[in-house]
Amino acid sequence: FKEEFKKINNYSETLDRCHSTVGVAILNTSITIVFGFSILVLSNFIPTIYFGVFTTGNKAGALAYFENYSTLRDFEQAFEIYQHTSYYQKLFDGGTASIKSRNFIKYSPVTYDQDLKVEGRYLVLTRVKTDRSMLNTINKLAPIFSRTGALTYRLGSIMTGESVRDELLIVSYSSMEQIETAYDLLADSPVYDDLVNTVTVNSRDIIKLEF
Repeated sequence: FKEEFKKINNYSETLDRCHSTVGVAILNTSITIVFGFSILVLSNFIPTIYFGVFTTGNKAGALAYFENYSTLRDFEQAFEIYQHTSYYQKLFDGGTASIKSRNFIKYSPVTYDQDLKVEGRYLVLTRVKTDRSMLNTINKLAPIFSRTGALTYRLGSIMTGESVRDELLIVSYSSMEQIETAYDLLADSPVYDDLVNTVTVNSRDIIKLEF
């Protein structure tokens, strides 16, 4: 968008140009994956699946997919199903898309009243390197996120890949305003201040969820 806008200098025309070029590929990729994952409803379980687009950081524009399973066996069953579908093969074997990373995350028992009835519009992922679990501190900070209206609030440990043993805070919101409010409140929290002084924040990304 930025490159095209420099040439055209008109927001409407730039959006039309992007939608008619790279936008088509992104849309087709998203539709293909949605149909591919819909095959999973034929299995004996229905995993929770979200997908969206990175809006910040060096991954901006990339598609992100989140699948929540109760057990590793559920994941194995799902993978056995969709890796053999024509949709999956067309998407990855055909070069339409490539997988940049795939990680397993094991959730910790965070005390929070998770609102799963309202559809979140944004996910904030904060990846932290720490030599001890953040669970106690994350539980202490839960009331702040609850005040902002955060829908879900989860902490997990990354089990695979280059970031293994890092911890990931995953928070969903209905609006960008809620995200801004959350970090305004955190800035005044001594608990949060102590946390950021004892860990290393490796990345923080905002993902706009698509439905």
